[in-house]
Amino acid sequence: MVIATSEEKLRELIIYIAKKCESDTRFGLTKLAKIILFSDMLYYANFGSSITGQTYTKEKRGPLAKDFYKVKDDLLAKKEVVELKRPVITHELTQVVATREPNYKLFTPEEVSFVDTIIKELENHNGTKASKLSHMYFVAWQDLNYNEEIPYQTIFLPTNYELTDSDKNYSVQLMKQYGWDKTYGWITG
Repeated sequence: MVIATSEEKLRELIIYIAKKCESDTRFGLTKLAKIILFSDMLYYANFGSSITGQTYTKEKRGPLAKDFYKVKDDLLAKKEVVELKRPVITHELTQVVATREPNYKLFTPEEVSFVDTIIKELENHNGTKASKLSHMYFVAWQDLNYNEEIPYQTIFLPTNYELTDSDKNYSVQLMKQYGWDKTYGWITG
């Protein structure tokens, strides 16, 4: 595995997922974003680190990798992906199609296998269903302000949990105590 930045890993993961899902008629931008989210957060829950190292923030429609649109737009500009638009029942689906192979050297075999598992788990979901599922699993995003970071550690909160100010303060205390604030960089205070 080659050492890469978070943006580089996100770039290659977008290409990898687009290649793997090119025949999925339910695969659009939302589903792509949710596959990345589930891959990163659940990999963190299982192995203590994420695949891309991306920061996730609360956006209007739920949790999203902070650099998702920036990286996707850069891939489009460099013609490493193209977007195909097609009508579906209620809206227009935008599918990202990769024009090249991903750089597999940026990932371990375990990371690739894990992403494949997530793709398989979500194969019968459209973007709306995948999005609803992410809202159920990653409940902390609902208690944050828009553009506020969603710490990876919130994956361990129960799905019916309401994050209190006390919980947030205690999380900050633990992060500082164990040096995780330096590792994950989400604490600014």
